[in-house]
Amino acid sequence: DIGRRPLIHDRSVEAAQLDSTSGAEVLRIQCLHIVDGKPTAVERRIILLDTVPLARDESFATAPPAKWLLSQVPWSRAKHVIRAVSADAATARILEIDRGEPCLNLIRQTWQNDRMVTYVEITHPGDRFQFAGIFHPAEKPA
Repeated sequence: DIGRRPLIHDRSVEAAQLDSTSGAEVLRIQCLHIVDGKPTAVERRIILLDTVPLARDESFATAPPAKWLLSQVPWSRAKHVIRAVSADAATARILEIDRGEPCLNLIRQTWQNDRMVTYVEITHPGDRFQFAGIFHPAEKPA
């Protein structure tokens, strides 16, 4: 389920999050991720249309936003912030949980070179998701 609404972006706090100047044109998208009939995440994404102008007319019917963006504008740098949050009223309603229930929240920002591509917050019910990763030390040059 994907909802979209383009707007002129003019909030200075959000502009700072997006590494953008106030007034940059953005596309806002909200997606609901469902697994086995249960909501597992709500994704709230902002795409900078100066960086990805083709997103303006994309329906995302054949590929979800993350996959589509990777095919159009491969990122060169990403930042992840993972945090615990309490579900606000809107998030609780969408995820079919009680307000205040614990959730895992991923904030991801991606850039192509020095240009911000997207800012996304993905919120998962705390009892339906976990983050896991395998890490290796950087290889030393020979």
